[in-house]
Amino acid sequence: MKKSKILLSTALIMALSTSSVYAHPGRTDGNGGHTCRTNCASWGLEYGEYHYHNGGGSSSSSSSSSSSTVKKSGPSAKEIEARKAKQAKEAAAKKAKQVAQAEQDGYADGLKDGYNGTSNIGTSKYQGAYNKGYKKGFANGELKLLNDKNKAYRAGYAAAQKGKSAVVPTAYQTNTTLSTSFLQGFERYAIDVEKQKYYEMGYKDSFTMDKYKVLDFNNENHIRWYKEGFDAGKKEQAA
Repeated sequence: MKKSKILLSTALIMALSTSSVYAHPGRTDGNGGHTCRTNCASWGLEYGEYHYHNGGGSSSSSSSSSSSTVKKSGPSAKEIEARKAKQAKEAAAKKAKQVAQAEQDGYADGLKDGYNGTSNIGTSKYQGAYNKGYKKGFANGELKLLNDKNKAYRAGYAAAQKGKSAVVPTAYQTNTTLSTSFLQGFERYAIDVEKQKYYEMGYKDSFTMDKYKVLDFNNENHIRWYKEGFDAGKKEQAA
């Protein structure tokens, strides 16, 4: 009886000492093992390494075998690094796309505001890119407006030359600046016609009058244009 107790105590001590050597966090599966995921190096294991605890994993194993380790297919350190590199690349590509979109949005807003003569800068997650696009779009919007203004002005001038009425075309009615330019061009033609009239009058009189005489036109522009023509005639005669 005493001998049996001694043998039982010895077996218990050996089992406990073996268990403490390989004990570390993590539940075991039905085979008595699991895959290492935490602090693997501290236990002398590799990340993703499958191992058994307390001799699990084989019914044919000797009872004296306290533990065995078996590598199970899982991501290696190289594969983990490759995965991280791929994720970083995808994140960078996503950010680049968002930055490009922010710049495009800024350009579109700037182009509209520059054309309408207003400034209403929006906000964006990538504000620097948005502002860059907005600034470029605003400048191009202003340039486009200037070109369209000149076009509208010439259209108004041509309409007056052809004797048409001062009706702003539909194409220029949606923008106050363009409609104003059209009417300015229309009115300018009438002014140029009137100017030419008084200029020629002064030019002709310069050949029949010794000295310039201020005529009672009751209009400063008429007087100025008349004198310009008179002086041009006298200058031509003196040459």
